[in-house]
Amino acid sequence: PHDTLVKSVLAKPEDAAALLRTVLPAELSVDIEWAHFERRDTEIPGEERSPTRTDLLFETRIRGADARVYVVFEHQSTPDALMPLRLARTVVGILHTAASVLG
Repeated sequence: PHDTLVKSVLAKPEDAAALLRTVLPAELSVDIEWAHFERRDTEIPGEERSPTRTDLLFETRIRGADARVYVVFEHQSTPDALMPLRLARTVVGILHTAASVLG
């Protein structure tokens, strides 16, 4: 039930953005283009047979640059020693996808 709650509360980009605005340092938050904060597919291609799936994934721009900012929300209700590895795979998958889209 915790996972469902987190996903439903933060599913809308405007709700996730509102949360991030309250927890991020002001000097970082001011550079993020909140008007372009969009939810992305949570299925991240991987080198293994099945893709990685994250709870919530958002993308936006920063300072009008052609750079992208990806925000991953991953809820974990029990300890998982492999969580750093799972997040690393997610980041690599996001970068791989972004590189193939950008050419």
